Formats: sequence, C-alpha cells, structure tokens
Amino acid sequence: MKSLKKLLSSLLLPTIIVIAGVLLYLKIDKLPPSVSLTIDYIPYVVLAIGLLLSVRFNRSRIFFILTILFISLFIIVILPIFSKQVLNNTLNYPLILGLLIPLNLLIFSLFRERGFLTLWGILRSLFIIGQFIFIGWLKWTDNNQVIDYLFKDYIPVPFSTFLPPLILLAIGLLFILLLLKSYFLPIYSDGAFILSFISVIISVHLQDTKALLILFSSIGIILIISIIQDTYRMSYMDELTGLPARRALKEDMMKLSGMYTVSMLDIDFFKKFNDKHGHDIGDEVLKMVATCLSQVTGGGKAFRYGGEEFTILFPGKELEDAIPHLESLRETIAKRAFILRSKSRPKTKPKTTKQSTTTEKKLYVTISIGVANKEKNTKTPQEVMKKADIALYRAKKKGRNCVSK
Repeated sequence: MKSLKKLLSSLLLPTIIVIAGVLLYLKIDKLPPSVSLTIDYIPYVVLAIGLLLSVRFNRSRIFFILTILFISLFIIVILPIFSKQVLNNTLNYPLILGLLIPLNLLIFSLFRERGFLTLWGILRSLFIIGQFIFIGWLKWTDNNQVIDYLFKDYIPVPFSTFLPPLILLAIGLLFILLLLKSYFLPIYSDGAFILSFISVIISVHLQDTKALLILFSSIGIILIISIIQDTYRMSYMDELTGLPARRALKEDMMKLSGMYTVSMLDIDFFKKFNDKHGHDIGDEVLKMVATCLSQVTGGGKAFRYGGEEFTILFPGKELEDAIPHLESLRETIAKRAFILRSKSRPKTKPKTTKQSTTTEKKLYVTISIGVANKEKNTKTPQEVMKKADIALYRAKKKGRNCVSK
C-alpha cells in the first residue's frame, strides 16, 4: 500500500503537465501566430536543457531517453524538410513513437546509473543507434517483409485506430510492464517515465506535428523536474534511512524562531552491535529506528545527524511539552524487536512450510535522548543543540535508555 501511494504521488505533477500540454494543443488555433511559431522551437530548447542538466548531475537514464526523443523529433520533423527519401510518418508514428520510444522507456527504467563514457554507457549508446539504423534500413532497402509482418491485421481491433494490432498489443504490454516495474522496483523517476509513455502514445494517436512538438516539450519538462527532484533528494534526504539529512536539519534550524525544543539521540552501544552482528544488520537497525523516529508525535520532525545519531526538532514546543513524546518514542523503540534471521533461511518463501528446528533470534536496541529548549542564555539554535548534546551525554552516564534534560 505504501508503494502504491508513493507511485501515485509521483504521478501528480507529471499528469498536470501533460494535461496542460493537451489543453494547449486543443487551443492552438486560437493562439497568436507568434506563439504558434514559438512552439515549433520550444521542444528542442527544452530537450537540450534537459540533456545538459542530465550530464551535469550524472543522470544517464534520463540522458539517453532525452537523446532518443531528440533523434525522433529530428527524423519526424526536421529530415522531411530536406529529404523526400526519408521514412514517411506512416511508418514513423507506429515504429518510432508507438514502439521504439515506449520500449526504451521501459528498458531504461530498469537500468542503473552507469555513467556516459563507461563501457555500459557506450553499449547503451550503440543500442540506441542500432535501433534507429534498423528503422532506416526498413525504408532504404525497400525491405517490406518486416513491415508487412508488423502491420499485418492478425486480429480485429474493436475501435478505430491506424496502429496495427501487433504494435497496439506491444504498447499495452509495455505499459503494464512499466507499471509493474514501478510498483515492485521503484526508482525516483517512475512518475516521469510513466507520463512520458502516456504522452508519446497520445501524440501517436493525434498524428499531428504540433501535438508532437507540444507533448515532447511536456516530456522534456517532466524529465527536467525529475532531475531536479532527484538532485534535491540526494542533497537533503538520507539514502539509508529515508529521513531528512544534516543539510535539511541546518536549513530547518535557520527557520526556528520563538520557543522551540531540540533533542539529540543515539542508539546505545551501536558500535558493539555492529562489530558483533555486522554492518548489514546494523543498517537494518538504523532503518528500524528511523521508521520509529519518523512517527514521533507532538509536532516533532526527525533528522539523521550522522552515524547512529539523530536529531528531533519541536518548533513552538516547550521542553516539558516535548519530553512526554520523547519518552513515548524511547519506550516504543525499546519494546520493538528486531528479528535476526538465520543464515540458512531461504530468500524466497517455500511452497510447503516445515517445522523450524532453529528459533529466530530477537534483538532489542535502546536509545538515549538529550533534550534542551531555547532560553535567555541560548541565542541560536546551534547553542540549544549543543546543550541537547551535553544532555545526551548525561543520559548515557545515567545508564542509557532514558531522557535527560
């Protein structure tokens, strides 16, 4: 359910952009000629900006998708102006827009970021070039066998469309696979890839150059926003725990004014725990604790400070108002068991269950918390944090697993 909500939220802004693009196309005849002329150049500018940003922030997946879009526009819109021998749009729309781009959106959503000039980057570039060479070969060699195979009416289609049934089936299958991939193997750009897919399919059915230019501009904007969002995520969110990171903490502390409370906490004996059970188990414990911290009540906001240390800010809260929420948080973590799975346990659930001969070991961790609030002798949030850090050391000296002020 959490994965579904995350996927749906990632679709919101791209959907708005695509709807805006469709509405712009529907009103294109009512726009001034100067605006209509500008639309002819906007997609190239947008895609070029996206390519530059993807290189700058090392987003190779989006770079290759933008490259495919750029080449597609060049073949469909620019080349026909200079050559009558180029592949006509009767084949361009089904093959390039209906098959090639959707297929690559799925493929590149599965790829990891591997750079541009690496072996992986070069292979992916050759893969893209090979696809366009194949489409060009279909025209220039007058090889109609493959085209006839793709465009043959294998089954009747219950609605009016110029797309052949085989390509319609491929589009539907690719879209389902993209949705399944986004749900089970989510990445930051899922929403952008899904709405890019939908935009391309809309442009296929509209069969209009203006629609193609507007919708490709929308795709470029969606992918640029995806680059910006991912850059923000890497800068302000902790990758392991999913909590806001130290940079986000510093910025939120700069916004504090009036009364506020700061708490510093860390996991008791975490280094010994790591040495005994390994860093992989240690990472899982950090995630478990972070999940609890993200659910802190009382208007608190949790951050990962570094290592096994965390910070919680309570804007507008007195110290005595924040302490009950911290005590509740401490008790929740102390009572929550972390199950250490046996090394012999299979990774996938077996079809038949057998009586376990070994019991799974339950581990428990505790946290120590130091808390301080703004007073007359503390002028800045950094000074309040320092007092909270001192209080944290007092909590450790008291025996840990407690809140100290």
